[in-house]
Amino acid sequence: MDGPPELIEPPVAPSLLGSVLELLGDGILLADAGGRIFWWNAVVAQRLGGKRLRPGHRLTCCAFLGCEQNTAGGDEPRCLTRLAVESADGFAMRRLQPPAQAAGLAGYISARHVASADEKPLVAFQLRLHEVPGSPPRTRGVVPSLRGEHGEPTTPSLVVSALGDVRGSADGRPLEGEWLQQRPGQVFRYLLCARGRPASPEDIVAAIWPDRGPDAVANVRYCMYKLRDQLDGRDRARPSFIVHSTGGYRLDPKRLRLDVDLFQPDATAGLAARCRGDNSRAETQLTSAMERYRGDFLADDPYAEWSFTERDYLRSLAGKALAALSEIALEEDRLGAAEVHLQRLARLEPFDSEIREVLIEVCLRRGRRTEALRHYNSLRLGLHRAFGEQPDFELADVTKRIAGQPRGRWLRAENGGRRA
Repeated sequence: MDGPPELIEPPVAPSLLGSVLELLGDGILLADAGGRIFWWNAVVAQRLGGKRLRPGHRLTCCAFLGCEQNTAGGDEPRCLTRLAVESADGFAMRRLQPPAQAAGLAGYISARHVASADEKPLVAFQLRLHEVPGSPPRTRGVVPSLRGEHGEPTTPSLVVSALGDVRGSADGRPLEGEWLQQRPGQVFRYLLCARGRPASPEDIVAAIWPDRGPDAVANVRYCMYKLRDQLDGRDRARPSFIVHSTGGYRLDPKRLRLDVDLFQPDATAGLAARCRGDNSRAETQLTSAMERYRGDFLADDPYAEWSFTERDYLRSLAGKALAALSEIALEEDRLGAAEVHLQRLARLEPFDSEIREVLIEVCLRRGRRTEALRHYNSLRLGLHRAFGEQPDFELADVTKRIAGQPRGRWLRAENGGRRA
């Protein structure tokens, strides 16, 4: 990448190249199925100081985009190209933190499959880049996107926050009204939870109305009709946000942007960075993740048993993220930041004596005795009412320890919240 700017003519059909070149607001990268990047557009070149690809180069997505550090969640492949190839729909927008040589490409990345002139599989990456100081502001509104064969935008236009009470918008229209607390709203929440697969009418009935029997399938069809009214609006020229196939119903994954799918990769990548000892990256990614965590998954439907598994997992992940943030802050002697994270962690885990003990210690080290007493009494009353027990430590124990130890103890993210 150090030679004169040269552009490889990408081996793609003119119609595809034409649609890509129209997307001057976002960066576009093209890669073959093996992950070799062979073309990028002028937006990417500008962010890289005018550099273009040279013929015969061996630049891969893993080396250039830092795939391993950006695919740390769950059982995902450690390569963005492979992740896109192995999914029928590519993947939706996710945060991208590239290595130093491509730092100008930081922002969000999505991918989809495209066909070349010789029918070999290719992957097109769309980069929604962060603003660069001194650059003209990007136009707000509909984000430029790769387009399907009929010209419909494939970037998310159904934006939903499901961490906490459900809220969102569909093509800019707010999702609000009594329907969210009625049967169509229940079905909408179920589709959010089952977003990775189609849900048959029988599955929906068994989950939401288990006592109604097979006759309730007709209710599902009616709810879908009413739900389409709320999501699609009166303009039915575009495809519905609800996709129906032989397998059942699902929210269109190409057009859905869910906060859960942004929170989870940020949190897992931040925890992985913490394990590697990269505190700066860990704190950035974990802070970004926790900014999205407004509360439990689908909090406004607390008794929906079909959401318990994902709700508990995301709650646990948030707890680990807060524990890691607390640990980092305490290691750097930033007691104010540590107290904020520990207070939030104590709300997630209200009966965890160890978390509350560390929080009380931080308060006492900051001279906040009244605050420390309040946290202790809250723990004592909560344990007594729920379990008939008392805390396994006294305030005097913490005070004595502080007098004998100049440095406080802290939580360890990797062991799930125990003190070191």
